[in-house]
Amino acid sequence: MREWKWLGHKMHLCVAERCEFSLATVVGDGKYIVSTIGEFRNNSGAIEPIGATRILETYVFKAGPIQSCGCPAIEDFGEIDSEHYMTANEATEGHMAMCRKWDKR
Repeated sequence: MREWKWLGHKMHLCVAERCEFSLATVVGDGKYIVSTIGEFRNNSGAIEPIGATRILETYVFKAGPIQSCGCPAIEDFGEIDSEHYMTANEATEGHMAMCRKWDKR
C-alpha cells in the first residue's frame, strides 16, 4: 500500500461529474488504475443506477502516460477487471480488494 498513489480525479464514466462517489488508485508499480465511481444524481437529484444492476462500479485499466496534473491517463478504456455494487460501503471494500489484487500483478 505504501507505493499506491491515490488520485483526486474521477477516472472513468462519461457522466462522472454527476457522480457523488469516486475512488481512484494507481497500483502495481504504476501499471494499473483502479477506478470506482457511482451514486449518479439525475436532474431531479435522485440517485439512479449507472447500469442495469448497479449503483457503483469498479474497473481496472492499464495506466498510460503521466498527464500535466501528475496523474496517469487511462491507456485503454477496455477494462481488464470489474465489480459492481449497490452500496458505498460495498464499493469501498471492493475498491480496496481490487487494489490488493492488482498490486500483486
